Amino acid sequence: LGSIWDGAVYQPIIGNMICVSWIDSVQNYDDGGGWDWRNYGSPFDDSLTMGVSANTRTLGVENVAEFGNFTLEIFEVTNRSATDSILGWKFGTCIDYDAAHFVFGLGQDSLILDQNISATWTTSHNVAVDFAFGQIKLPFGCGYEPMVNAMSLDSDQGHFEDELGRGDPYWDSCYFYLSLPSGTERSHSISSAQQDEQSHSTYVWHDFAPSETITFGAVAFGLDAGVTDPLAPGGGGEIATLANFANKWAGFGRGDLNNDDAINLADIMMLAGILNGTVPGAIPFEHLGDVFNNDGVNSADLAYLVDYYFNCGPCPHGDWTL
Repeated sequence: LGSIWDGAVYQPIIGNMICVSWIDSVQNYDDGGGWDWRNYGSPFDDSLTMGVSANTRTLGVENVAEFGNFTLEIFEVTNRSATDSILGWKFGTCIDYDAAHFVFGLGQDSLILDQNISATWTTSHNVAVDFAFGQIKLPFGCGYEPMVNAMSLDSDQGHFEDELGRGDPYWDSCYFYLSLPSGTERSHSISSAQQDEQSHSTYVWHDFAPSETITFGAVAFGLDAGVTDPLAPGGGGEIATLANFANKWAGFGRGDLNNDDAINLADIMMLAGILNGTVPGAIPFEHLGDVFNNDGVNSADLAYLVDYYFNCGPCPHGDWTL
């Protein structure tokens, strides 16, 4: 799964990849007596499909410590129609963490959105905690749209099925949550009752042209200790570091050759050193120097990075390396 700089050479990254393919199909929950989200035996109705298919691959690394807290799933989603567009398509997740109240016993869950690192995560409103569990939408950074929005939910709003029928509100409101303005962060801390806290996060808005394919990634991460300030943007730095690392591994964040999560003159000097043979390559991934995405690091990349930094030129290119 690529290679990573270990201080002396680039070492192979070894892990696992699970591949899944699917086409969308929607169950018709109206069996003649009205819509019932708990009518689990409902048939799938071809007339209710949106018309997309997807190939996905989930990647997990075994031999490098920096990968120990996350997995990456890459989605390639295609409009199956060669003639019709699909407008208003949205992709999101509803996740039940049970982190703060049930697992750690430290207050109630809170949900944080940080579009600068395209991440949303749950933690506790208790300032003594140091854990965070969440998601990152890839790619992000210059030229790419980040995670769209996030909304904290309790059991009466979330995808929580029980004998009381809780779960219906989520499905009835799902498209509303997906359509909240970009940057919306609606978080709350539940009080007293041990409710089942969940979260909704929106990854992508897209209008598909006929036969169009889009690709995006979903990182799932868990940091069960050591987060300096999980209520702050970037989680005090630890979540930001993880997000930027995953984004670069996937093939983006190029131009940051020295791995300080910024593009500046030091990166230009390092790229020049690679070209004249005094520097072995970018850190931690060699493809970070291929800012023009022309299959290798060469003089065109240096000219492109100089134009970006000094002349406000176009963003460094990115591409999926996995």
